Amino acid sequence: MSEDESGEMRDVLEHLQSKGFNGCLICGQHLFGVGPPQEIVFAQQDTAVMPVMCVNCGHVIFVSVLHLRPESV
Repeated sequence: MSEDESGEMRDVLEHLQSKGFNGCLICGQHLFGVGPPQEIVFAQQDTAVMPVMCVNCGHVIFVSVLHLRPESV
């Protein structure tokens, strides 16, 4: 993993924590990995999501990249 990728992962996790994401919903642990953006196709529109996976139990949530934009945008 490059330094840029680890910095981006850290930024995503810090942003989620600032919004109340404080641990895995399944096991309660606080160790996560962030994958590359994925495109999800819905009937009305497409959107990109970032997978966030618990390192302990493997539970995955998908966070819309729209929620990861700076609040000043």
